[in-house]
Amino acid sequence: DWHGHVTALTVAPEYRHLSLGRTLMRLLERVSDQAYNAYFVDLYVRCNNKVAIGMYEGLGYSVYRRVREYYGPVGPNRKDEEDAFGELYVVVWCDLLSLTRM
Repeated sequence: DWHGHVTALTVAPEYRHLSLGRTLMRLLERVSDQAYNAYFVDLYVRCNNKVAIGMYEGLGYSVYRRVREYYGPVGPNRKDEEDAFGELYVVVWCDLLSLTRM
């Protein structure tokens, strides 16, 4: 099963609030669908990253699992592992022109 996967998405602070993250995500979804016939796009996001989670949910992604200790040891003693949410977006594209002609 082919799918798109986001490894990392970062926008420099001075370029935030310009919809660059949303634009990049939509481009990945389109390429995943049109070039690879992907069934879905997935990504992992830190459970405490409320801004990113809000953006992804606004794009139609939803949490499908929590991965314990996904980010491995962090913190001063390297003992505090951080969890991640697995987010999933099902790629469904449709040609609105063809729908209006039916």
